[in-house]
Amino acid sequence: RILARAGDRVHSGGMARVRFLQLTDTPVVSDAGAHRRPNDSLTRIVERIRDRPGLDFVIVTGDLIGDDRAESYRVLREILDPLPAPLRVIPGNHDVREGLRRFFGPEAGIPASTRPGADLAGSADPVYYQFRQGGHRFLALDSQIPGEVPGRIGPAQLAWVRRGVAEDREVPTVAFVHHPPAPTGVDWLDEHRIGNGDELLATLAEGSCRAVLFGHVHMEVSTIAHGILCASSPSTCYGFSDGIDGPKLRDYRPGFRVVEVDGEGIRSHVELL
Repeated sequence: RILARAGDRVHSGGMARVRFLQLTDTPVVSDAGAHRRPNDSLTRIVERIRDRPGLDFVIVTGDLIGDDRAESYRVLREILDPLPAPLRVIPGNHDVREGLRRFFGPEAGIPASTRPGADLAGSADPVYYQFRQGGHRFLALDSQIPGEVPGRIGPAQLAWVRRGVAEDREVPTVAFVHHPPAPTGVDWLDEHRIGNGDELLATLAEGSCRAVLFGHVHMEVSTIAHGILCASSPSTCYGFSDGIDGPKLRDYRPGFRVVEVDGEGIRSHVELL
């Protein structure tokens, strides 16, 4: 079911309309016990979207697990299995790259290697890749700094993005990354954004990047930077306070982002449970 494919729908100029969902910050655990909320909340969201027609893919933008146990990815796969479209994943600061590759791998778009001649099955190397759909390019990026909360795009990955943009500057592009690439306006969250996010956005702006969709902040945030829409989705479980008193959990309606791109642009909205 993870590899099911929705049919392309041709839109203006012969470019297909692409519809997808962004889920993020799911922190599933393998031994839930009394801490079942992440697993149960994500299950409710999957139940809500499992029969939704016309989706081309679903992407989960990091912090997929909440307990640092690779086995939790198996539980996550079981919860996500009913999704009605192909699944894509990227890591966040709480993820374990080895487990992500082991339990998702090529089925979720993760390539066998990001280095020539390397066998990365179970590797801790950065997880980044691209895929094409309906005439659009989608970049799945890895902003994890192992053992730290803030994010950064490594030099090899940034060079990979730069080469891709240079090869085809006209193709409409959407990028996915876990950490915010630009300031959100929430001071305590901005300490965690991508350290070289300005360089990343400047590189993407050299092409036809329509949006960078991110997670990490556990709330809906949007801003324009380098002429690019940068927008987050709510967590599928926990919400953060946006006050000046620092990070606090708050009463929260879990949600996800619905996105549509075509020859005319990009449209999106957030749905809450």
